[in-house]
Parts: sequence; C-alpha cells; structure tokens
Amino acid sequence: MAKSEAKRITFTKRALEALLPPTDGSDRAYVHDTKVPGLCLAITASGGKSFYLYRWQNGRPVRLRIGSFPEVTVEIARTRATEWLGDMAKGVDVSAKKRAARGELTLSHAWDHWKAVRSTKRSFSIDERVWDHHLKRFATRPLSKITRAEIVALHQRIGRDRGACSANRMVALLRAMINLAIDDLAWSGANPCVRIRKHPEPARERFVQPGEMPALFQAIAAEPCETSRDFVLLLLLTGQRKSTVLRMRWQEVDLLNRVWHIPAESQKNGRPLSVPLDDSVVEILSRRSQDRRGNEWVLPSPADPKKPLRQPRWLWDRIRERSGLKDIRPHDLRRTFASYLAMSGAGLAIVGAALGHRSVASTMVYNRLTTNSVRDAASKGIDAMRVASGGLLVAPVSQDPQARDSDGTA
Repeated sequence: MAKSEAKRITFTKRALEALLPPTDGSDRAYVHDTKVPGLCLAITASGGKSFYLYRWQNGRPVRLRIGSFPEVTVEIARTRATEWLGDMAKGVDVSAKKRAARGELTLSHAWDHWKAVRSTKRSFSIDERVWDHHLKRFATRPLSKITRAEIVALHQRIGRDRGACSANRMVALLRAMINLAIDDLAWSGANPCVRIRKHPEPARERFVQPGEMPALFQAIAAEPCETSRDFVLLLLLTGQRKSTVLRMRWQEVDLLNRVWHIPAESQKNGRPLSVPLDDSVVEILSRRSQDRRGNEWVLPSPADPKKPLRQPRWLWDRIRERSGLKDIRPHDLRRTFASYLAMSGAGLAIVGAALGHRSVASTMVYNRLTTNSVRDAASKGIDAMRVASGGLLVAPVSQDPQARDSDGTA
C-alpha cells in the first residue's frame, strides 16, 4: 500500500459511507482506522468497500479480509481485528487458522437447520426478518468465531437504531439457533448469547381513541378492496391477532350459534379458543359466505383464491394515510377491542377470555365464563365503538335468529 493511500480517519458508519472510489485510476484505495492498528477499509474503483487487517508477522506482510461494509459494521470489524492482533501477538498464524475454520460449522449451517426444524412455527416470518436484517452478515462465520463481545455490541447498536424489541429478538433467535446446533448438530462450543441482558421493552398502550374512530372508519370505508376492508373490520370487531384472522377457515365458523372456533394450532398459546361473534361480525361473515365459491378461506387472496389473504404492507400504509393516524399499527386494533370492552364495564377476566389470553391466575376464572357473557361484553364494546364512530359503523339489521342463520353452519 502506497503511503499516499494511507489516509487515517476515525471509522464511523457515516464517515465510511461518505468515502468515494479512487479517482486516480488505481484499482483500490485504503483508509486506516485511528483506533485499531492495522484495521483498514479498501475501496474499489466500482465502489465496493471491505474491511481488512494489514500487519507484518514473522517478517512478512499479512492482509486478512474481515468482511464487506456495511454488512460488517465498524464495531464488528474492530472486535475481529483486535482478536486477530491478540492471536498474532501470541505467535498464532491467523491465516492458517482461518483456512482451518472453513471446514467448521457456520452460522449459515445453523440457520439452514433452524429453517428445516422450525419453519412451521407461527412466528417464523419474524425469524426470517431478523436473519435478513441482522444475522445474515455472519452467515459464513464459524460458530466458534462468533464472540460474546460482538453480539453485545450488535445488541446495543440495534437497540439504539431499531429499538429494544428488535435487539432482543436478534439475541433470542441467535441463542435458540446455536442451542439447536448444540442439541442436533453435535456442536460442542459455548453459546455466546448466554446471559446477555435484554433491553427493557416498554409496553405499548396505543389504541384508537373515541375521537379518532370516525377517521378510522372513513379510511376503512374508502379501501377499494372488499376483502381488505373486511379483514380490517374483523381485526377490530373480534380482537383476534392478525395472523389468526388472515387464516380463518369456513370450517371454523358456526354462523348458526354465532361462534368462531379457533383451533389450537392457530393460537399463540397453543390452546383452542371459541370466539363469540357480535351481530356486526355475523353480518360480515354471512355476506361473505354467499360468495364462497368453494373456498376454504374466509378471506381468500384476490390473486389466488386457494390461498389465504396476505396483508400487504401498503394496505395499512393507506389506512394510516387516509385516517391521519400515523402511529396506529394492526395489533393496536386488538388493543382497541380490549380497551372498549373494559370501558364498557367488562372485567379483566372477561377481556382476557375474549382475547384468548392464558395466565395461571385467571385460568380457573375463564373456565367459568359462559359464551353469552363474553358475547354480551363484546357487543357492548362494539356499541361503544359505533357511538364513537359517529354512525360510520352501522348497526346490523335486527333479524329473527332462525331466519338470520338460515344458511346454517358455514
């Protein structure tokens, strides 16, 4: 490396992002970190950026590639460079050590095994996002080379940039993946995620306030896709989770008795739940049942009716934009349902039963609750939403039970 190229700066994400490719016709330029000796960033003529450790060992220059920026962060690069400098000081041939490590179990192997074993769990889509956003950068890293220090640093950075929940999910997934590798793949190393302290996660308390109801219902009514409109209304009027509503099947719906029987495999807590249905929900389902066309899904995908609806991100973005409720999330509708039940006089046990919550303290109470008591509480809560909406949530037409449910069980 020519001395003219040996520029020194304090590495930060912003500083490295601002670096431009070489303009003197050379293939690459190097910039050195002021904090860790030998740590440098190579910038190619095409704009690619990679971290290296460049030192002399045993009378010859050694250049060790750490990884690409920004997939490898400044913190991780410094941690790895410091580790290799310590090995060099002990006389370890780091290049040979890296070559030997290529045959070891990598994080990519652990992820592939995790996918094979855990892909059917309800929250696997969250695991995929955590992997893609935070852990994929370590894919080729041998498990033995993933250090506690760099995971702690990554945990802190994600907590600062993306929030406590994202940071904690990253550590939880990595810990579980490595534990599974220990159990199933005979990996004998120590789990670097053990006893990493979680960031405190503030409980989210947002729900749609009475004064916001008209704007929300106007935004729902303006949605051009009927299936999307019904999806949002069912979220709000049943209080069930997004994934559960999206995968509602007609075989679970009993219109005659006005109950939705959610199977255990669709429940987060692994227990079946019978959800009493208010007249407003029955009206939506009765209307949809008239155009089933043999579909098993209550909310089939418009693109492929043989598959359930998948909520596109743009649907909720449009509802937020139309309503002006910029901070409302889909899960807040579940909290809204519970809040209006509580505001209408329902006790915590009734609210818990309506949502399908499970706790040791209240399980015995839930077992004594009748379907009618939960339905009555839900109806009162929905009536409160109807009042708050200023009439935009229209009350269903009262019908004789036998006439209303003449279609029988869906």
